[in-house]
Amino acid sequence: MPWSCQFSELKVNVQVVDGPPSTHPAATITLTRPMRVGETSGVAQPLSDVCFTFDAVSSAELFRPILPENSFLCSMAAIETCPTKCIAIITRVSGDIITLDFNACRSDFTMWRSIFANFTDMAFHTTRDYSSAKEYFGYYALLSQQQNMLTDFTRTSTYQYACLANAAQFNGKVVCDVGCGTGILSFFSARAGARKVYGVDASNMADHAQALVAANGLGDVISIIKGKIEDIELPEMVDILISEPMGMALLNERMLESYVHARKWLRPGGTMYPSSSTMYCAPFTDEQLYQELASRAAFWDSDSFFGVNLQALKDHARKESFRQPVIDASPPENLLGHPAEVSFDFLTITEEDLHEVVIPVHFEAEHPVTVHGLSIWFDVLFDGPVEKVYLSTSPASPATHWYQTRCVFTRPLLMSPGEVLICTVKFTANEKQSYDIQIDRVVSPSNKRSVDTFNLKEPYFRLSGYSSTFSGRPTPAQFGGAGDDASEAGPPEAGRLGDMHITP
Repeated sequence: MPWSCQFSELKVNVQVVDGPPSTHPAATITLTRPMRVGETSGVAQPLSDVCFTFDAVSSAELFRPILPENSFLCSMAAIETCPTKCIAIITRVSGDIITLDFNACRSDFTMWRSIFANFTDMAFHTTRDYSSAKEYFGYYALLSQQQNMLTDFTRTSTYQYACLANAAQFNGKVVCDVGCGTGILSFFSARAGARKVYGVDASNMADHAQALVAANGLGDVISIIKGKIEDIELPEMVDILISEPMGMALLNERMLESYVHARKWLRPGGTMYPSSSTMYCAPFTDEQLYQELASRAAFWDSDSFFGVNLQALKDHARKESFRQPVIDASPPENLLGHPAEVSFDFLTITEEDLHEVVIPVHFEAEHPVTVHGLSIWFDVLFDGPVEKVYLSTSPASPATHWYQTRCVFTRPLLMSPGEVLICTVKFTANEKQSYDIQIDRVVSPSNKRSVDTFNLKEPYFRLSGYSSTFSGRPTPAQFGGAGDDASEAGPPEAGRLGDMHITP
């Protein structure tokens, strides 16, 4: 039965010939927005997505699968070294038909391979915009951004402690660090006793990670592999997957999907650090924040800006301002009621499970109160055999670089005692490596309904007045210097707000 991968997208037909057309049946390859043809050169240029569906097994076998059942089916290296030494080049471009000839001279193979140079594993590219992915990996190639994460010592020390406190689980094992960045988690894994660590990163930060590995004399333990986890091949299966895949409101950047995808390399019975996560969502009241967002659009209320009336754009500016989720340190005392929650088990969920996430929120007012929006945070669990370690981003915990994410309603809700607010918060993944958030809310018994939408890709960072978690250089104990062990490092002081009942 031919291998196939199906996507409901715009399709382009491609004819593949694995020998003289008179002697070999053609195979149809269905491509999902994969290429555009140059107006003058006639050469197909890669866009972002590709999907192969083979109708002829003989042709399909010329494309050696990287993975046994899913992901990107065809490996250029596999074609180049296949037993029949067949080559493929584009020999004809006509409308939406592109012919690949597998009987061409080997010298032309380089040209055909370069056309597909930007294609990696389609499990990544079919759900993400190419330009957005390029921007994303460029951002994380900056040392300044890596420093921002490394100096979040709640984050870094929690990961260190989770590894060292559960060193027995790492001892002699093989680890994959997904999205390794500078390789800090790879170093923690090696220090916990891992026999081999594979650090995988698609950005140019992989080069810096390699330099750090060499400088620290760990080249025999840590190997850095440059590429997306959806695309690369590991030399062996692993016992532990470790990663820091959490974005703002947990889901932003869609790195969780790559972390889940990496399970294809996890041995049966293997584990993940972290192994699960819980998102929390609670109503809040904050008149000052609301007025601040409203005032950001006040500029467009001018009827004579250098003689120009700007008021025609006032409403649009206001909507734009409130569509931005606010990233800041949310005062715990402003939260209302018990937070709703949704949990994710990284060992069992699928990538598709993360494409749409829904959180139902229920709040009953006990006294007159104004609800200005919903606050979102998360925690992750490192479920080690020796010690279970939590990393929390709740308002009641030590601050992290994630802060909290607050979605402010365009119009506040004035609630009387006994009224009930029912919200449906829906996160929908988009191609910009982020999520669109829709909050549908109803207040009973009046049953007044309203809807607000938010763009998690473009948040408003409201960080003024916040005291950073890092002041000065880290001490050896904070950063895992020589001589300190798990007990010396100690767990970070962190709490979980998920089980707290908070009233204004």
